[in-house]
Amino acid sequence: MVSSATEPHSAEGFATNGDVRIHYRVRGSGPAMLFLHGFPDTAETFSAQVEEFARDHMVITPTLRGYPPSSVPPAVEDYAFPLLVEDVAAVLDELGVEQVTLLGHDWGGGVLQVFAAYFPERVKGLAILNSPIVQRFDGLIRSDPEQQRRCEYMLPYLDYHEGDEKNIAHITRTIRDADWRRHVADYLNRSPMEGMLNYYKAGGYPTPPYDLAQALVIPPQKAPVLVVWGLEDEYFGLEVLDAPWDAFEDGYRMVGVRNAGHWVFRDQPDVVNAEIRSWLGTVLGESAA
Repeated sequence: MVSSATEPHSAEGFATNGDVRIHYRVRGSGPAMLFLHGFPDTAETFSAQVEEFARDHMVITPTLRGYPPSSVPPAVEDYAFPLLVEDVAAVLDELGVEQVTLLGHDWGGGVLQVFAAYFPERVKGLAILNSPIVQRFDGLIRSDPEQQRRCEYMLPYLDYHEGDEKNIAHITRTIRDADWRRHVADYLNRSPMEGMLNYYKAGGYPTPPYDLAQALVIPPQKAPVLVVWGLEDEYFGLEVLDAPWDAFEDGYRMVGVRNAGHWVFRDQPDVVNAEIRSWLGTVLGESAA
């Protein structure tokens, strides 16, 4: 563990789930918040959010399995949703956190939606940052040609094997922050990618013929939900946000952010942080430091 006495408390370590080690960082103290990244990304992607909320929260940023320095288990079945959910629980247990506010982007948002649906007693609130609403997406991909077209980017991921060309420039092309795009590209160059892409293989990601895809069915969310959406998302149309009342029992707040794409929290960090801060105060009853 590493800590600093001159800045908000910081630490890092590993939680274990069977043979898998999940790396995490912690900064600050107070009510717990956990941010979970997606692909292609690293846990440091939430730097602006960590800086803001570590002033009065314990901010936890795990690294998904398959992404070094977390373990990279080899088999596709090692990336099934139940194991990913267990990874989140392992981090919370390691830190002694009983209840947490969850915030997830891309695959991280999907994992946290499943976690919150099955472990509602541990979730104070759930924020979804440009991650499709699980129940809506599964139905939409079967029927909407435009969303099927948008999802063509992931078809090569399903054919990827160790040693194949990574095509990193193409994978990172929609990261608007040039410095962060270079950072992610360097990370992908240095890291194995087969674990990262096993998420698509193990998660039942829909492929042609889409009407045969197996749906992921989860219970409705019982915690309050915030959806923050970059309106210029390159991968998912606004239709993935339709009819969320079927998925959210305790209500929701939905915010569209202009001049932001899939990485809404990096494209417009001040706007996103203000929306999260407002939601924490008005819906979850937390006051800022």
